[in-house]
Amino acid sequence: MFTSATTSEGYNNWLGNQGTLRRTLYLSLGIIAVFALTVAIMWQLMPYPRKEVDYLVIGGTATMVSMAVLFIVLINTSYKGSDIFYRKRKP
Repeated sequence: MFTSATTSEGYNNWLGNQGTLRRTLYLSLGIIAVFALTVAIMWQLMPYPRKEVDYLVIGGTATMVSMAVLFIVLINTSYKGSDIFYRKRKP
């Protein structure tokens, strides 16, 4: 795909691990799909003579839902563990 020097660990230094790149790509495409789906749903729910504020509400709602889904997915996949929000103090 891309050509550049690889490190002795056997992965591309510029792109990082290919699995990580693929996972990031899928996550990005998923979040874009959630955003588009939320916009489509809100577009149908808003009554027709739409004002500028209605578009603001549609965009804000879609952004909030997308960021919530991103947060939940990252917590459940990348940041597994018991110390996500706080760390236990050592006595």
